[in-house]
Amino acid sequence: MTNHRVTGDCATTENCMAGDPLPHSLDLISDYLATYQPPHDAWDPGGDWERRFVVWVPLRGAYGGSWDSGSLRMARARTRSGGADFLVALDLRTWRPACVAGTRSIIHWDKPDSLDGPWQWQSDFELTDASGKRIPDSQVSVNGHFASATMHFKGKHDRTIRTSPKLVNGWMLFDLVQRLPFDAAPMEFDLMEESELLKPRQRLRAGQPVGILLGGRQMTLHCFEQTGEGILPRTYWLDDQHRLLFVTGGFRNYLHDPREVKP
Repeated sequence: MTNHRVTGDCATTENCMAGDPLPHSLDLISDYLATYQPPHDAWDPGGDWERRFVVWVPLRGAYGGSWDSGSLRMARARTRSGGADFLVALDLRTWRPACVAGTRSIIHWDKPDSLDGPWQWQSDFELTDASGKRIPDSQVSVNGHFASATMHFKGKHDRTIRTSPKLVNGWMLFDLVQRLPFDAAPMEFDLMEESELLKPRQRLRAGQPVGILLGGRQMTLHCFEQTGEGILPRTYWLDDQHRLLFVTGGFRNYLHDPREVKP
């Protein structure tokens, strides 16, 4: 993929607004944006949907070029009780040895518009080799539930953790940001990153929109910025229809895959 370096001179790049270069969280993925084609179809963030993302590792210079390290597939389905079920499939390629780390999670969120739960989840992890064969003894399953400021884990070893009254599974944020108004008030919560790691004292706030040319279309991208203990700052970028396009920050970025299969 062709590198696309952004400079402060807007005469040399199309990805500028009012003479400014791209913010760092978009410049980080500028080589991906150079050939990206944004979706055109109608979008209902509160309905049932299926999404596919590229897991993008942004590298520069002496560290080599950026590369596609895997895929993230997510699906949301509303329940009759007013909740929502999420299916998450994360596949990450590793170099040494060459294998794929696969995680499958099912998350049930009783109140999708509330940060204080309750919600439940189950995750299954395994490694497969280059031929797709399961690697022995690599399978791990964990499940649990959150309610009343308490997270209960069930697996090889059961445990209970006290948290703040507001705890969010990290994958649930991919859904939540799509249903927030672009000028939403800041939100504070604890985070269960990838259904496993507790990261306390998180803050999500609305950021500044950015004008950008993507796939020959002039667009406005809106964002929410997440900061907190134990994480690198993360930015969620959405289009005018509140569709999440990019989640950027750090070594692992989740970028909308234009090849996604529509439900």
